[in-house]
Amino acid sequence: MTDTALPRSKPGPLAWLTALIMALVVGLGLLQLWRLVNPPRAETAALNPACDLHSGPCTATFSDGSQLTLSISPQPIVQQEPLTLQVRISGLTVDSMQADIVGIGMNMGYNRPALTARPDGHFSGRAILPVCVLTEMPWEIRLMAQTPDRGLLVAPFRFTTSKRQG
Repeated sequence: MTDTALPRSKPGPLAWLTALIMALVVGLGLLQLWRLVNPPRAETAALNPACDLHSGPCTATFSDGSQLTLSISPQPIVQQEPLTLQVRISGLTVDSMQADIVGIGMNMGYNRPALTARPDGHFSGRAILPVCVLTEMPWEIRLMAQTPDRGLLVAPFRFTTSKRQG
């Protein structure tokens, strides 16, 4: 019996160079994606444990005294219902803002709506919390304010939602 298979040739320098370039392109793309999802922060305000977004606005204060105040409606805050986020700004110039909404202790997927600048200089937008199987679900909204002079400022706000009885 004769072997009719063609002999295998070793990859040449051009194949290795092509593979190296492809690996670099993929690596740089992944790095850019990482920076987009996790931008470098200039400052994160301290979490206010007394904050209760279910009953009214909450304020985060930065080291220079500037503030972001978040209010959410309707109240109480529930999952899978359209929410309106409103942010008042004090002592800051903000170019753009996003609300990064994360589940505490449970990955609830990427949920980062952009907020729109209003004529009065504040920001607002719409969001929705995904459904969770837990009876009570803790959440954190991280307001991400891009400023022209200080960089990215982050203000965390926490609250818990309860499953509706029905």
